[in-house]
Amino acid sequence: MNISFLDFLKEKQVIEQLFNFYHLHEKKPYELNKIKIFVRKIIEEVQEIDNWNGMSERTDRIGFIYTNKVSYEKRKKKGEIYTPKSVVNMILNATNYKATEDISNKKIIDLSCGSGSFLLETTTRLILNSLLSFNVDNISDLSFEQCKLILNSIKDNIYGIDINPMACILCQINFHYKLFTLYVKIIKNVKDFEIPVYNILNSNSITLIDKKSKLLSGNFGKFDFVFGNPPYLFIREIPKSMIDSINNSRLETKKGQYDLYQFFLELGIKILKDEGILGYIIPDSFLALSNRKIIRRFIYLNTEIIEISIVGSKFDSSSVSNIIIILKKQQDKQKRERNIVNVNNFKNIQTKSHSFRQERIKIWNYKFLINLNERDMELLKRLNQSFHKLKDLKNNNNYHISLNRGVELSKKGQIIFCANCKKYIPIPNRNYKCSMCGGDLEEIYKEKIIVKKLDPTLSQEEYKPFIYSINRYHITEKRYINIKKPGINYKNLDIYENNILIRQLNQGNLICAAYNGDIALNSQSFYNLKIKSSITPEFNNLFLLGLLNSHLLSYFFIKSFGSYKQLFPRILIEKIYELPIKIPSNSKEKTLAKSIRGDVELILQMEKANRIQVSKIQKRLDKNVYDLYNINPSNRKYIEDLIPS
Repeated sequence: MNISFLDFLKEKQVIEQLFNFYHLHEKKPYELNKIKIFVRKIIEEVQEIDNWNGMSERTDRIGFIYTNKVSYEKRKKKGEIYTPKSVVNMILNATNYKATEDISNKKIIDLSCGSGSFLLETTTRLILNSLLSFNVDNISDLSFEQCKLILNSIKDNIYGIDINPMACILCQINFHYKLFTLYVKIIKNVKDFEIPVYNILNSNSITLIDKKSKLLSGNFGKFDFVFGNPPYLFIREIPKSMIDSINNSRLETKKGQYDLYQFFLELGIKILKDEGILGYIIPDSFLALSNRKIIRRFIYLNTEIIEISIVGSKFDSSSVSNIIIILKKQQDKQKRERNIVNVNNFKNIQTKSHSFRQERIKIWNYKFLINLNERDMELLKRLNQSFHKLKDLKNNNNYHISLNRGVELSKKGQIIFCANCKKYIPIPNRNYKCSMCGGDLEEIYKEKIIVKKLDPTLSQEEYKPFIYSINRYHITEKRYINIKKPGINYKNLDIYENNILIRQLNQGNLICAAYNGDIALNSQSFYNLKIKSSITPEFNNLFLLGLLNSHLLSYFFIKSFGSYKQLFPRILIEKIYELPIKIPSNSKEKTLAKSIRGDVELILQMEKANRIQVSKIQKRLDKNVYDLYNINPSNRKYIEDLIPS
């Protein structure tokens, strides 16, 4: 038979049959015609650009063309993102779904298959597996019976689901496109060969675990592999009809501020056979975001986490950074907890970055802290267990410690007067409503209460110094703020004198803390830490400033609250409370504390000193802090190699 693929589709009326199969003829005539034209254009374009032989480098050619014809914005709203072949191959290889393995009777499914990127590659591998088992090199060497066996194997073992009927049609056509060479061989022997309809269901996968679901009963059974790139849609972006399906489902992870992909993780695990394998590419926010704790815990309690691979942003126009996660369904608790989780980088997959025991995840409150290695874990364990946390000292009667944000106002100092309640409030970001009384606000009442200089027209009594910016140890710019505006939360002025300032943003991946002597207010982007009284004289503000600016505490902060992607996150007040603080107790420790304070005083006096001098003093200070915390030489070197000098 010498016929083009496009002519083959027309002769067999494949597109018409698919439209009937997916009930698209129920649409209005103009909508139906529009869809038909769109599908035909895609097929024609494939034929024009590709002399395809069934094993193309870009397996999902139709999907690739579809993504070029439909804007990213439109596809993003539906969670439709094309998966690059490199990602597909990595996931299949990591799950050991390979042509050289025993995959001939392994059932696989993609719960959001789109046009079939994963299904087509599994089909390619299943065909290659058959060629190996039949001991032939090419499809052209297969017998008629062998061709039929391959088609039956594909129909019996490869499944897909998508909520979009257009995606299902394109996926079916992709199958026909890939298997066209097999069809040609079969038709030579069977003239009335009936074109198969593959197991691509047009359905909402969320309903899979309902009691009436056909997928988990009868001939379907459960699956050996689940692959996919599930839709990433935060709760605010999910269509109402899908929200209703979620609310009415028996999903276990549907609490809180969820993302659609987490349900595909839950469903994928549930439809796996025992010790079946799941491979997904998902957003890396999954690793530690508090809203994803419920799905991380579900994974921890139901699977062995085989591998996590750092991918980054791999998709067209996508700003989402991704990971690949490989899971094995496992009922044995001991096997789950003893499992070793491997972490690597997608760009250098041959080199294993590091690994950790799965039971660690429970200790981390179900966060997947993949930026930690075994040395980090031991160091953090010791720092957390052997020293007081700042929050403990705050509640200790032997010490009077305060920690407060600055004035509840941005550095711009913009406020507005509410004529209704006669109070001032910071200018709201969105609607002009008073946060105190709900009254309407008028632009004519806007003011700015932070000024660079005090001119003679301004009242000296109404204005106080205002710290505008700092670097490590030093205040770099001061302005002035009006402290007489009723409604503005200035806090108790006592917190702004003889205190430590901590900036929310780091300085060169180090904690940025400075000392302030005379009274000077600051904005909400600073924290004001102050030891008001201490039973231990050596435990004072300058000593504490030295600890905060030490490499050791920056290391602790990075490893406790950072991630592989964001080395140094924003410093928040609850994180400051978690810092391990050493109270000097014996003569040796008190001597070290005095030396640390002395070095801090030297740096404070050297505001305009060169960086070499400051670096030399900082190095000595860090050595004393390491001695105080009893950090061994090997761990010191490890920390210093990590922390920027």
